[in-house]
Amino acid sequence: IRAGAVQVAPSVPSFFTVDRTGAGPAAALDAFDFSGAPFRARRANGEPNIISVYGTGFGADAASGNVADQVRGTLNGNEVRVDYAGPAPGFPGLNQVNIVLPANIAPGNYNLVVTRNNVPGNTVVLQIRQ
Repeated sequence: IRAGAVQVAPSVPSFFTVDRTGAGPAAALDAFDFSGAPFRARRANGEPNIISVYGTGFGADAASGNVADQVRGTLNGNEVRVDYAGPAPGFPGLNQVNIVLPANIAPGNYNLVVTRNNVPGNTVVLQIRQ
């Protein structure tokens, strides 16, 4: 029998990107019509759109429930509302985070950083259109 030290650290959220680099456009879908980027800033009813971003590493408790109260999201450094963070329905092991776009967001590319328990994930890009 061997003994040794094991470091236990908080899980680190990691998001998938379309180009598989971990630093490009986010692997994400419009939460209402399931279209890809560039995303509409507003829904048909005029309300801000919601974007579902996909990744892994949110921890064991995120596999069975919504942990949005422990998740923070920023677009270009400005806080955005996270409505949901937990398992992606029908895909075991895949995490989903639903980001509500700001009401006044302009078209362009935005750096998204999601933090869980004060541990930031990789920066991914959301492409927004009118």
